[in-house]
Amino acid sequence: MRTQNCLRLHFTGAGAQARPRGRWLAIGAVVAACWGGGGGAVSAWGSAILNLGAGVMNPPAPVVSVRSQAAIPDVAKVVDVSAFGGTLGAVFAAQGFTPAHNWIYSLANQDVPSGLVNPVVFSGTGTAATQINLTTYNPILNSVKSAFGETIRFTMTNPAPDPVLEGATITRHWLQFVNTAAPVNGYGFALPGLGGFWQLDNGQLSWANSGTGPFYDSNAAPGAYSTPYSFYDQPAYYAGVGTYLHFTVLPTWDVNYGGKDYLIIGDTGLTWGFTVVPEPAAWGLGGVGFVGLLVRRVRR
Repeated sequence: MRTQNCLRLHFTGAGAQARPRGRWLAIGAVVAACWGGGGGAVSAWGSAILNLGAGVMNPPAPVVSVRSQAAIPDVAKVVDVSAFGGTLGAVFAAQGFTPAHNWIYSLANQDVPSGLVNPVVFSGTGTAATQINLTTYNPILNSVKSAFGETIRFTMTNPAPDPVLEGATITRHWLQFVNTAAPVNGYGFALPGLGGFWQLDNGQLSWANSGTGPFYDSNAAPGAYSTPYSFYDQPAYYAGVGTYLHFTVLPTWDVNYGGKDYLIIGDTGLTWGFTVVPEPAAWGLGGVGFVGLLVRRVRR
């Protein structure tokens, strides 16, 4: 999450605030988990492949705080925009990035200029396939080991070509949206039919004027945040059973044409994050396994 904005969260009881993406259901159960060595291609959607760098595990091993809480990382997964395109449209609308403010988002292509296609398809096979190269993915603790964060770093290679439209100004960005159990710093949106609260990771800004943008690097000094095709984030620090942070990040283009900004989405992205649960009653030696809560995310 945009660390400049310090979206820090401490769950201390009913009504405490969480921070927004994916939906989790906590179910009392017993689950065994194993963490293997890093390296290798681990998941794919279509022709896109997720590769693990040296020493990277997916999911990473959980970490435990002095509060007897554990951060359980998500399995990072390559995802298809069709799985969440409607949700994304609802988040754009909630934050005011709508046609009324000259922001146009349409996966059906009926509202984009001739020559543009939305989403942009990431294709290719073999060595030409799109690769997401995950080089860092691990939970972290603050200096006093009382609260959690997470670090992620990846690059994308063999991406789709940028859109082309004569007379348009086209810029490339990451778009990241997030969902948690309650608003963060009083900010976040409940969406009909979806759990938790949602927001674009753009510095917690709704549309205010033509200078407000929805992208990961929007509303900040140039170069302050990642742009494709390298990505880095380190949300920190959060504590409290029930806290969860779930992210979807994907390449996006702002096509400025005729006084409007068309949101053109890459069809391939990555999901990641973690949730905080009570420290399990039993941990396997060497991170072999644990007994505790089964936590399952339901993606819309």
